[in-house]
Amino acid sequence: MSSPAWNPNGTEHPISPYFQYPAYQDTFVVIDILVLLSLGIFSVSSNGFLVLITIKFKTALNSSCFYLLGLNAFYDMIVASTGIIASILYAIYGKFKLTRNACLWFNIVPLTAFHMSFVFVFFIAFDRLLSVFFPIWYFFRFPHFILGCKPPFFFSGFLIYMYRMVRLVSYFHPIAFLYFT
Repeated sequence: MSSPAWNPNGTEHPISPYFQYPAYQDTFVVIDILVLLSLGIFSVSSNGFLVLITIKFKTALNSSCFYLLGLNAFYDMIVASTGIIASILYAIYGKFKLTRNACLWFNIVPLTAFHMSFVFVFFIAFDRLLSVFFPIWYFFRFPHFILGCKPPFFFSGFLIYMYRMVRLVSYFHPIAFLYFT
């Protein structure tokens, strides 16, 4: 980086030239860790509760929308749990460097879950749209049809995503910094 505030060897925090109180920067890091940890714990517990309800009441909630909501909550729970892991690692080790392969393997599961969550939101919206426009047809035929059509789309989308993710790694800088600010 060409900025004079950037520390090229990565041993200290990059200090912004506009930051007036650099002595308080570590205090803000602690606040960031606490906020990330508390939001992650809240998100994991609430999404885990939704997954538990979906599993426990699977016979009462007999619709593809409820199954999709449970799967979406599961993927959101994976994304939120990585925030907890990252904040704990940052609290224990402080600032640390990751190689590009380690950065890829640290981020591949949460990024995949993040993108799958968007796919499930699209399918939930599509499912609700069809249930509003074609209520009788949807009630008798569509729930099993939509659940049967989705796995091939998920699998092909996952393969395309993995291919693009692995190709993207070759463009990364050899050292990837992990900052949570």
